[in-house]
Amino acid sequence: MQFNAYGNAGIEGTHKGVLEFTQRTSVIPKGDSVIGTRADFEPEAISALATVSKKIKITLKVRSFSETITGDVNKAFLPGADVIIRKGPQCSPGTLLINADKSAGDLSKKMIELLKNPEEVSPVNLQTRLKIVQYH
Repeated sequence: MQFNAYGNAGIEGTHKGVLEFTQRTSVIPKGDSVIGTRADFEPEAISALATVSKKIKITLKVRSFSETITGDVNKAFLPGADVIIRKGPQCSPGTLLINADKSAGDLSKKMIELLKNPEEVSPVNLQTRLKIVQYH
């Protein structure tokens, strides 16, 4: 599944343990984990993906820059206006992935600079390995 997230002048991308996409139009003060606003994901689609997956790989692209984040699905995920990815094991309702290999602070500084532009569009791709078994 794929959705788009947009840049925002308030994006800092410095949080050492969390990365976040939000459907909101702004970044709260000290919102150093937010790397995309106005995200056009369908919460139910993300929830459906989470129920059939153990791990998810997220690929984020901004112009010529690309980052991949992988983590374990939080089975207690509840869909809402935010998608949160955590490096640690903490499971809040909006946390989609835990034990992720990257946070906002681990992303390319050049990418973060581009994401400070509200006109910047960033495609976000979520992938999982699904084993399809056919019975004959």
